[in-house]
Amino acid sequence: MPTPTWRRIAVERGKQKDTRTGRPSSLDAQSRRRVLDALASGTTVPEVARATNTSRQTIMRIRARGSG
Repeated sequence: MPTPTWRRIAVERGKQKDTRTGRPSSLDAQSRRRVLDALASGTTVPEVARATNTSRQTIMRIRARGSG
């Protein structure tokens, strides 16, 4: 199914403005750094998830991606 014209236009505008598309991140860069630090110090994934008020899956995703 071809992409609707309005969608192509929106994507092109986003590229011109260097705008991110998609769902916003649930944690900012500083929070992600704290998550990685907590995991490195031995805190468990569920404990970090509770402390940051996010899901375990989000914490595991951050762990898998590392600092980058």
